[in-house]
Amino acid sequence: MSEAAQRIGLLFRVRRKQLGLTQAQHSDMTGISRTHIIALEAGRAVTLAMALELALELEREIVAVPRDSAEANQARAVRNAWAHGR
Repeated sequence: MSEAAQRIGLLFRVRRKQLGLTQAQHSDMTGISRTHIIALEAGRAVTLAMALELALELEREIVAVPRDSAEANQARAVRNAWAHGR
């Protein structure tokens, strides 16, 4: 399990809880099994298609941006601030 996958899983779990959804409710909304939602939130492997579908239901998008872009730098700054409780 990679550190990046664990961070992504945590972001999914936090957002789901912000929306007041249980894993079962999120499963019902997406048609993706609760087992797969648990796996994603734990940082275990799921398909990209599943991750995209779950993100959409959480009102989020998964995008790829160049690593050295302003968008990537801003996302890292937000992630680091969030990780340090700011």
